[in-house]
Amino acid sequence: MYNPCPVTPTPRTACRAADVKRQGPSAARGGSSKEKKAPPAGDRNSVILSLLITTVVLRRLTRKYVAKPIEALNRAAEEIIAGTYSGEVRVDEGSAYAALQGLLRSGQKVLQRLDREMR
Repeated sequence: MYNPCPVTPTPRTACRAADVKRQGPSAARGGSSKEKKAPPAGDRNSVILSLLITTVVLRRLTRKYVAKPIEALNRAAEEIIAGTYSGEVRVDEGSAYAALQGLLRSGQKVLQRLDREMR
């Protein structure tokens, strides 16, 4: 069991419970009341730098593999509807967006056939 007063208190050095609570149990044993130390600045800087690098890399990869292909499909769809798209929509079978590309291509063919029939 923990004894906050390690020696028998004398009237002059009486161990009061309020002092022990304020200082903590480690201070009563002779230690400092602030045992937890902040991590060194180098460790903190390493964590911040790694988070920054991770954020930049993930942002670039997301832009390259998600945002740009979707923007290209959106531009193609707008041009097809406006009638200004030249050529056929390229379907990349290895792409995650192959189904959307194929759907856009078939829609383009339908619109071209309707345009030919109306002329």
